[in-house]
Amino acid sequence: MKLKQPSGVPYHEVAYDDPALRGLRACLLYLLVSVFSVSVHAGLLTEWHLDESAWNGSPNEVLDSSGNSHHGQAMNGLTSAAGKVCQAGWFRGEGFNAAPNNTWYTARYYIQAPHATQLSPMIEGANAEMNLSGWIRPDTTTDMTVLMKGGGSSSNEYRVFIEGGRLKFTLWNQWGGSETGTINHTLSAGQWYFFSFSSERQGNSQNVRLAGQLYSEQSDTPLATLNTGNLSIPLTNLVSSGDLYIGAIRWGAGEPTGYFNGLIDELRIHNQQLTASERLALKNATRDCVVTSTLIASENFDSYAPGSLQGGSAGEGWAGTWRAHSSSQAVIDTSQHSLVYNQGGQCIAGANRALQLSGTTNNVASRNLSRTVDDDVVYVSMLVRFTGTQANNKFFALWFQNPTYQNHPNIGIKMNRGNGSGLEDFFVRTTNQNETYHTDLVSGQTYFLVGRLSKSSPGSGNPYNRFELWVDPDNLNTPGSPDSVTPLSNSNISSFDEIGFRTHQVSSSDELLVDSLKLGLKWEDVVTPSSNCPDQVLTCMTDDFSRELLGSGWSVTHQSGSFGNPRIVDQRLRMTNASGNVATAASLQRLFPSANNLITVEFDFYAYGGNGADGIAVVLSDAATTPAPGGYGGSLGYAQRSGGINGFAGGWLGIGLDTYGNFSNPSEGRQGGPGRRQNSVSLRGSGAASSGYQYIQGTDTLSPIVRNTSGHRYRITVDSRIDDESWVTIERDTGSGYENLIGPVDVLSSAGQAQVPENLLLTLTGSTGGSNDNHEIDNLEVCGLRMEPLEADIHHFRLLHSGSGLTCAAEPVQVIACASDNCSSRFTGTASVTLSPNSSGTIRWLMEISNTWITEKPPFNCVAIPQGM
Repeated sequence: MKLKQPSGVPYHEVAYDDPALRGLRACLLYLLVSVFSVSVHAGLLTEWHLDESAWNGSPNEVLDSSGNSHHGQAMNGLTSAAGKVCQAGWFRGEGFNAAPNNTWYTARYYIQAPHATQLSPMIEGANAEMNLSGWIRPDTTTDMTVLMKGGGSSSNEYRVFIEGGRLKFTLWNQWGGSETGTINHTLSAGQWYFFSFSSERQGNSQNVRLAGQLYSEQSDTPLATLNTGNLSIPLTNLVSSGDLYIGAIRWGAGEPTGYFNGLIDELRIHNQQLTASERLALKNATRDCVVTSTLIASENFDSYAPGSLQGGSAGEGWAGTWRAHSSSQAVIDTSQHSLVYNQGGQCIAGANRALQLSGTTNNVASRNLSRTVDDDVVYVSMLVRFTGTQANNKFFALWFQNPTYQNHPNIGIKMNRGNGSGLEDFFVRTTNQNETYHTDLVSGQTYFLVGRLSKSSPGSGNPYNRFELWVDPDNLNTPGSPDSVTPLSNSNISSFDEIGFRTHQVSSSDELLVDSLKLGLKWEDVVTPSSNCPDQVLTCMTDDFSRELLGSGWSVTHQSGSFGNPRIVDQRLRMTNASGNVATAASLQRLFPSANNLITVEFDFYAYGGNGADGIAVVLSDAATTPAPGGYGGSLGYAQRSGGINGFAGGWLGIGLDTYGNFSNPSEGRQGGPGRRQNSVSLRGSGAASSGYQYIQGTDTLSPIVRNTSGHRYRITVDSRIDDESWVTIERDTGSGYENLIGPVDVLSSAGQAQVPENLLLTLTGSTGGSNDNHEIDNLEVCGLRMEPLEADIHHFRLLHSGSGLTCAAEPVQVIACASDNCSSRFTGTASVTLSPNSSGTIRWLMEISNTWITEKPPFNCVAIPQGM
């Protein structure tokens, strides 16, 4: 008998029964047992780290690091990205719907490893075992495949996949039938999960047991497990012949299907089950990542003196100097207000100088690269800030190879979708016929643009025909789904060695700045978080209400009372008058992304003219829900109220300025609180309908009191720059400077408080009950690190017609979607309305399309008429 160590461990052969070597034999046995007990490589058949920086579709490029040479091939342009451990495979699903026309684009990325009998451990005979493990981060939870062995019919062997939002494991028998086990945990998109599935043949019988565990990234305790017990899965005569697929499934000779959408990392196959400690060793395994830079070129403009860029030669990856138009560009000092994009505690920070562009010039500045780029995928990024007057088709773009207008890739700003047909301002295109847009530009705000220019057919002679755009990506470490993708359309280039800037109608009074320009072959080449993030700069808007009408910057409504909607009275925003049982709301038409944001709200508050009730609330709510006020009286238009009155729709946080004191009182259906506290300030948390809106914290009765005619100034700060924390501070200035009233308090630590919604809306509510007051706001200032315009919601539908319908003559009805109470502004988005009643006998609704009346059976969806049509 001879002893042999695991692969890669030096060893000597020893005669087992040699008495002279029994001591050495014992030591060797001890050593080998120790190696096997701590090694997670025991029985390892294949190990795909997916760490390669780039793949080009060549055989054996996706390396198997187990030493067994089960290398794979990346198909259809699959790329890697930053993963759970070093790199990961970035899969994109069958396709995706891209703005603006919801066009379907094929992706179909997968990895194929050739068939090898070693990859079929379950056919090895009695007591055969197998374990499949790895990391996944699904970008959706729709049905898709992680890995599969087999090519259809009787060659199918095993599969790990997502179906119905849950992870499953299938094992096929020798006749093509199968058994499937499910881990009963609903997956969440964008989250990392470690899975481990095992199968075990029970002796010489055909019984097989399936088991599995699913772990979150944060815990070593499984989220859920699988244990099927014995299943009848005959495997004795199973034919092992199919290739192994990662990220897809193949049912026969056609194209694979079931494409994975997201990241897959650290896949391993063992020919034995793993113990709990071995599973956790794999889950928690780390290693030093070898970073190979594939940066093409970079420029931060910091090495140039203020003035013309002409002749500048700093940066890296360039050939020759910058060629710059004499009067349409200049390097300027931005050290007092540098370009910075903050995200998730990280930032992309510009330097002390940036390039300012202006005018109407095809070639404002251009430069050659040190090599001709013909790679299948190229990434580009830059910081951009525009401060000035927006107008249709004000334009700025980075072009590739040629500054002419048609049929060359561009990325940049083209305001109002170019022709004023929409609000989106950032765009990409490969030709002038396939440009796509995203995000409404806010003057003075810094944006980080990332583009991915690629070829759908790999090869140096094939054209670039796809451009994907990220505007302010949500994750700087790995790409999620892009915000916009061009329809496939061939540009005139299959390679380039020059890039440059083009402008159109950028006036001398505008400030258009570009900084931190990068080109590379990988996401991490062009998205590199800065090591030192400067202090973050707030973007602010103010409103002193010195006009007659509130205007389109606000959306107003009311839930009860005779006052009606909030409106301007004597150059203040009046939320209620001194009448009873009023609940109103005024929503600012701004969107506040919650991640890594800091929001401040300052205003003067007045309460007078009645008998001292109730107050106002400053509300942050889920932007996915149309704002609607809650209960009147002590609920301050935020909390629920007995009698079937729901709380604020989508309410996440309500900050009450309460003169009468019942916002702190657990009465009238409200939940939690110390009881009535007159002239106080307090917080209530998230809720829906009649549930939640729990009391969080508040003051005692304040001095001076909240009710006043002189205008006390309040400042509210909501700081969500730390993940899973949201700190709220409330201050007041009654004439001697700000004093702290509440906080900072982390509202996310409060029992029952929901996580911060992805995007927030800011709303002011006003309320009276049996007692009342005039409640008014003035000199409002709202600031945020991230603040975006919000398209006005539909206020109501207006139906216009001149007469009555007759049996033989239809009456035309015009449907208008109004964005204000008097319909002076129209809703500009897509809207629909269902007309009723349903048909009865010969009664029908008719629809006019191109002046032709078409009979339709109700209910009938009619597209509303937006502004300008």
